[in-house]
Amino acid sequence: VFQERFHDSFPIHWQMERRLIFGFIEETRTMFLEILSSGEEHSVTAILKALQKSLVFEKEVQARLDDLDHRRKKSDDTTTVENTSINKNITIPNKNNTIHDNKIAGTVLGTLSSVFDPFMQP
Repeated sequence: VFQERFHDSFPIHWQMERRLIFGFIEETRTMFLEILSSGEEHSVTAILKALQKSLVFEKEVQARLDDLDHRRKKSDDTTTVENTSINKNITIPNKNNTIHDNKIAGTVLGTLSSVFDPFMQP
C-alpha cells in the first residue's frame, strides 16, 4: 500500500517503506519489553498468541522486504528525470541505491519475536 500511495513522494534511495517497518518494529519491541518486564502476571495464552503473531508478522514483512530488494536490484540503478526545457529525458545515475543505515539494513526475522525469549523459561 505504501508503494502505491507514496512511490513518487520520496526518492527511492531513502527506502521509506523499510524505514517505517523498522521504526514500527523498534517501537513495538520496546512496548513488548515494557509489558513483559512490568512484573505483572500475564496469561501464558496471551503471551503465546503475541509471540505467534510476531512470528507471522516477521515472516510476512521479511518476504515484502526481500521482494523490494529484488525489484531494486533488477532496476538498472538509474533514475530518469524529464527535462521540460528541452523535452528530453536525462538519465542520472542513482549512487545512493544501497542501504547504509544499519537500523534498516538487517533482516526482520527474530527482531520482534526474540523479545519473548527471556520470558519463555519455565
